[in-house]
Amino acid sequence: MQKVWDLMVAALRALGLILRLLWVFFPGVLLLVVAAILMSGLLQGQDAIVVALESRWRGPFIIVGLVFWSTVTWYSSRLIAYNKDDIFLRFPKGLFHSPRLLGYACFAVVLHAFLVLPGHAIGRWPALACLLADIGLYFLLHRLFERMRDGWTEDRLLRIRRLSWLGFALAALCCGWANVPYAYVAAIPVLQACGLFNVVVRRRLRAGRSAQAAGQRPQGRSWRALEWVLTDQHTAGPRTRDAQTLEGELAIFRWFNAISILSVWIYLAAIFLLPAARFISPFPIVLLALGVLVGFANILTLLSVKYETNLHFVFVSLVFLIGLFTEPHDVRTTWPSDPSLGNAYGLRPGLREYFRRWTDERKAELADSSVKSYPVVMAIADGGASRSGYWTAGVLARMEDESQGRFSRHLFCLSGASGGSVGNTAFFASLQADSTERRHSSHLDRCRTYLSNDFLSYTFARLLGPDLFKPIFPFDAVYDRAAALEHSMESVPDGHYMGGMMARPFSDYYLPGRSQGPALFINATRMQDGRPGVVSTLRLDDEVFGRRIDILGTLKPYEDLRLSSAVVLGARFPYISPAGRLGGNYFVDGGYFDNSGAGVVHEILIELQRIIADSLEKDPRHWLGKLRFHVIHARNSTLDEKPVGKVHPMVNDLAAPIKSLLGAYSTQTDVNNLRLIRYLRSLRGAEGGYWSIDLYRKGEEDLFPMNWVISEASRRRMDERLRKHPAIDAFMTALDVRNPGSSPGR
Repeated sequence: MQKVWDLMVAALRALGLILRLLWVFFPGVLLLVVAAILMSGLLQGQDAIVVALESRWRGPFIIVGLVFWSTVTWYSSRLIAYNKDDIFLRFPKGLFHSPRLLGYACFAVVLHAFLVLPGHAIGRWPALACLLADIGLYFLLHRLFERMRDGWTEDRLLRIRRLSWLGFALAALCCGWANVPYAYVAAIPVLQACGLFNVVVRRRLRAGRSAQAAGQRPQGRSWRALEWVLTDQHTAGPRTRDAQTLEGELAIFRWFNAISILSVWIYLAAIFLLPAARFISPFPIVLLALGVLVGFANILTLLSVKYETNLHFVFVSLVFLIGLFTEPHDVRTTWPSDPSLGNAYGLRPGLREYFRRWTDERKAELADSSVKSYPVVMAIADGGASRSGYWTAGVLARMEDESQGRFSRHLFCLSGASGGSVGNTAFFASLQADSTERRHSSHLDRCRTYLSNDFLSYTFARLLGPDLFKPIFPFDAVYDRAAALEHSMESVPDGHYMGGMMARPFSDYYLPGRSQGPALFINATRMQDGRPGVVSTLRLDDEVFGRRIDILGTLKPYEDLRLSSAVVLGARFPYISPAGRLGGNYFVDGGYFDNSGAGVVHEILIELQRIIADSLEKDPRHWLGKLRFHVIHARNSTLDEKPVGKVHPMVNDLAAPIKSLLGAYSTQTDVNNLRLIRYLRSLRGAEGGYWSIDLYRKGEEDLFPMNWVISEASRRRMDERLRKHPAIDAFMTALDVRNPGSSPGR
């Protein structure tokens, strides 16, 4: 019994030491877990890797980012380990191996990401087995290299080290140049083995070359600074490092600086230069950012140990205190194109006035006795970042092109949230194209080309760079990640015309005498109370739209929003984009309240039916009675309802409100959609008038990433579905808008 008790006590002590190690190296461990989830567990991360593989020139950046992350993780962690002599005395092997294993694991996480990559995956369980085998290989290789270090001569070790550096360089060059998954899967174990060999044998070789320095006391500021960093000042008897150790550390420090300088320059280019960020692509930027973040966090940890002060707490406290007096996430505003009119939001027509103008422009068709019914189309679009934007714009643009412009003649309004608003707005901007642009490309080509651009890289570089420090240094000279997303939408190498349209003030699209197009509704949500807000080309009257906030009505005189800013305001889904402040209001993604824009369309239909009923009451033969309402719903989420299951008691106790709110996020949208569908059926009977244009098919799992960049492979699959979509064909046939010589409803 005593032996069992002793074993339990020993096991608990060992567990306690392991937990202490995890806490000491927490930043590196945390970022490894986050990287594994991002790269292997999320479709968005996997598609970002596919984007990086589309160009051979991005391969070197992947290698540089991976080597930088691994090197910083190992080196900064070992600096902390030098200052934990108390743990070293109790668990020397754990403290000794932890930094090396963390650096090795950075390669292992990326290796696993390539093994599970869509189109190249070997299966979930085989990939997991390969990951565990790769981690196990660390201990086998480490033991082998230790025997080589202790048993071989220095000359032999030097020859092997030269070969290892050559192997490392060749593996890096080959997989960086080929830039295909199989090259990385083959090369990463070579990189791991070569790197680990040099780490294990370095001190033996350095000791032999520095034998003449034995007994000498190093001098100089660099030596003293390094000695201070590497010495635990809190042990009972502080011990200084000898000359051989310091000389070896200085050699490593020089290599570390060379790698860091190159990597940081690349990272700074991605942060401040949009073309550079797009050229590098999101995946290498993430790898570089992981290195920067783990280095910064470990430096804070090291200084906290040295000065016996929790600097992480100091950093968080500064963020809180400075945030009381500053605002790092103001929405970008601009001057209107015609300052003499102010921001002109007061000149927008209300719904009744817009409906009158819309029907007056079509009065000849409506008054034609041969026309029995006239379709009025309203489009709604689900959120979903670029996936939704690409699908929504494609659906609308295909209908417009196939009808040779007659579809937009029947289009009354566009309403959406998040990525759905991006797609609606891209199509809206395409409709504003001048005659020159219309001759050069179709609406579908314009929208596809524009939405094929990378909106994520520049945004992500700001998220993982300046935005971490902007709460402490809230200078407007460096815009936040939401502004970076707006700038990405305005400045595009392909589809530059559409980018220019996004950069124009919103008031350009509703000033009197200018082309109006369909009414545009960009849905947002006020963060403070969840109240819905809308950016619209129409004035939102309370008697029609209830408590919805007319966001343009909150602007100051002579203040305007760019079209891109309006779109991003309704697509601010944390953590990619923070809530944006306009005055005293903070706005986030419209999907928090209504992820399809159905609520706005429902309210519009109720008001228009009231107008039509009043007209028919006065004149039963009034031509407004010919109007037949149709709603197109561009959906981009899976169709099958997800099963519910058991919830862990800890989740139930600690996170039940969060899970409930997240569940309500989608359920509320479903309720709004059903209300709209039922109202249409009350108007049209069994005929309905609701057209669901689904990206997914019944029974399919999530196949397309919800991200601000889409790989070419994903876009091709979406294009194929759009080309052969039966619901689009059924809608076009039912409304008979393909034939320019016909009039719908005849």
